[in-house]
Amino acid sequence: MINLKELIDKALGQCIKNNETTNIPTDYVSFSEKVMKFPDIQKAIAHGSIFCRINRIEDGFGQFVCYKLTTCIERGDSGDEDGFGVEPDTWASSFVGDDGKILCRFCLEDEDEFVKAKLNIQKELDDRIPGDYSFHAGKIKGYKGQRGNCMDLVLPAYIGNFRVSGIAPYAFSNLDFIRSIEIPDSIKWIDHCAFRDCSGLERIRLPSTLNEIRTSVFSGCTNLRTIVIPESVKKISSFAFSGCSALIEVYIPRNVSNLEPGAFYCCSNIRLFTVDKDNEHK
Repeated sequence: MINLKELIDKALGQCIKNNETTNIPTDYVSFSEKVMKFPDIQKAIAHGSIFCRINRIEDGFGQFVCYKLTTCIERGDSGDEDGFGVEPDTWASSFVGDDGKILCRFCLEDEDEFVKAKLNIQKELDDRIPGDYSFHAGKIKGYKGQRGNCMDLVLPAYIGNFRVSGIAPYAFSNLDFIRSIEIPDSIKWIDHCAFRDCSGLERIRLPSTLNEIRTSVFSGCTNLRTIVIPESVKKISSFAFSGCSALIEVYIPRNVSNLEPGAFYCCSNIRLFTVDKDNEHK
């Protein structure tokens, strides 16, 4: 007979061992006792669950929303009598409230329900964040404000009392209504594909604190006409500006030491490509 509490504590202990402390409930001992009563965990154990993971889901300000509980079924049986009905090596997950009640649960074949549940949780998180941007752990994750033709956006340096330090992958991708964006100096990194395929984007003001222009950040921005690369930038990654067919002139500052292959791939209208005279890598 498997001890449910030992299994849950072992999973939590593995999280601690991996230094994943941000995902561990602070009350994990009492929480493991709650988990023992969850029906899907009891069924999972009965069918040979080999892994359990608990994530604490928080909003952008670090406030608790719910737990996500994940189990892997090692010996599922599509025809079992209690109707659990999963194939071997199938993941089953639940969103769980702080009171131990299951908000929703799903397994592999419930893909639509899984997507719906994630969207509902994300909406709840977004609704807690004031202003036009989704925000979590210091980074802007998306735009949720009004949309119109040829919009000029000025990103905030603070959301609530929290400083904005980065932009997440794909945060603004495919938003073709944006004409220009101004990014504050509080932002120190912009992740890959953040503005990918923003076909209406013509101008962008990059922060003076930026060290790297990452992969495909502006890929497919076909109307981007001018770009001023800050002196702080040391690396321009592959495909950073690929497909920016409206670019005419590019200036590489003195501190850029790594210009990766394909950074300006398919920028067919560039007429002038200049490297700063003090750049020792030119």
